[in-house]
Amino acid sequence: MARAKSERNQGSASKGSGRGGSRKRPQKRFYAISVVARMLNLHPQTLRMYERLGLVQPRRDQHNQRMYDEEDIERIRKIQHFTQQMGVNLAGVEVAFKLMERIAELERQIERMKRSMDKQVEKRARILALQMLDWLRHEENMKLGTALKLLSRSPLIRADEWEAISELLDEFISRIEAEEAEIAEV
Repeated sequence: MARAKSERNQGSASKGSGRGGSRKRPQKRFYAISVVARMLNLHPQTLRMYERLGLVQPRRDQHNQRMYDEEDIERIRKIQHFTQQMGVNLAGVEVAFKLMERIAELERQIERMKRSMDKQVEKRARILALQMLDWLRHEENMKLGTALKLLSRSPLIRADEWEAISELLDEFISRIEAEEAEIAEV
């Protein structure tokens, strides 16, 4: 009787006192093997077998009792799905889990590489834009069409850089118009 009460208490971990003071993070819920077995309609021996096969690794409490968290329970549900709905044996489940873990790792690697490449592309585009700005500042006889053609090739110019380019082009156009006006007077 005392053990059943203990298992019920372990099955519903508290989420903090709720009394004033600083708010504590909700504690992770842990469930005893008997609670998980009832939740999932499994025999506790089945859960022990899953552990022996390495399909699930519950934590152990101070009394060496198996304690399952929500992630463990979700993993057991996946095992049930594979075995009951898909007809996969436990060796196949193990292979499926390894493949899913490998796929997840590859997706993380791809995401890291993508972020790194995006940063490199952005950095190179900014360098190109700054080089163009510098060139525009020092080029006295550039034609407007050439400048616009070059600028259109830069994929990632920030708004403030476009603004600076636009101001330089406006200055350039003003100078050309002023020179044309002087020529017309002569």
